[in-house]
Amino acid sequence: METPPTPAHVQPDEEVDIPSGTISLDLDLNPGLEDDNDNSANPFTGNTPRETPLNTPFNTRNETPLSMASNGADGMETAGQDAQSQGPSAQRGVSPPQLVSRDISISSWTLPFEESFELLQRQFNEGAKHEPITLAQQSKFINYVDGELLQIQRKFIKNQSESQVTYSLGQLIGDLSPVIDLLWFSISDHECLFGQEEYYVKILGDLDDWISYYSFPSLATRSTADIAFHVKFFDFFQRLDTQVSFLMDGYDASCHFWKMSPTEVIRLSPIVMRLRLTIISRLEHSRETLSAARNVSANDQALNILDVEIGRLLEGILERI
Repeated sequence: METPPTPAHVQPDEEVDIPSGTISLDLDLNPGLEDDNDNSANPFTGNTPRETPLNTPFNTRNETPLSMASNGADGMETAGQDAQSQGPSAQRGVSPPQLVSRDISISSWTLPFEESFELLQRQFNEGAKHEPITLAQQSKFINYVDGELLQIQRKFIKNQSESQVTYSLGQLIGDLSPVIDLLWFSISDHECLFGQEEYYVKILGDLDDWISYYSFPSLATRSTADIAFHVKFFDFFQRLDTQVSFLMDGYDASCHFWKMSPTEVIRLSPIVMRLRLTIISRLEHSRETLSAARNVSANDQALNILDVEIGRLLEGILERI
């Protein structure tokens, strides 16, 4: 086997052009680690299928979790148009409300838990089954999720040291959403549990710390951005609720029944209860403002919707604890 020739050394007074450009995301840094056939069929490599199964109408777009990671932080800021076209009313065949008008004409922002959970189960049952992933691929998955969560934590800590908000709650949830989607994707592919349930417990615990730091915008403004924030916020938590509830019930995969262990459920119980109280306390200002101006029809409607969504917060997990 011939070796490539050694390039000529650059003279001290000679100028050269340094190659520039981006490295492909599909670059395999360790080509001998896995077989090519495994890489072409596995969802945790570069060839992730385009149809990512998510469980709510707000997440039926054909995007993979990794592709969503590139624009996740902006999703919360530009959610107005998405909320118009992908909300629960659109799922039921009803024309979605125009958020640009300052009237709220819908009864809720999310589906009832049972409907959303039924959609999740149906997508799992109808999902394609692939070959089990290897230990090396599991290690790649864990390293990726650990890295994403570490980046979110670093941004949050940096924001705390700033005099003004540089990393909003909307951006945080936008960064966290593709991580949640990837966790669910690894389960919906009919794979065994290799630590996903522990990530869910950790994320719920971290959310309590993160949310307690932020203040929420008031719905009394009836602005598109504030409404869109609340729509995406409650949609995000319904996804968490249905996915964790699914793991608490358990599922069959690889000739085995997988579910959260009793120890993990015990750990989850105080975390979820504390997180729910934290969210309710952050929404109290908005509730009080709306309640004080209930004589305005739009405020009364917004208050009713907010109360419905608060009632649905993590209800599936709480029912199973």
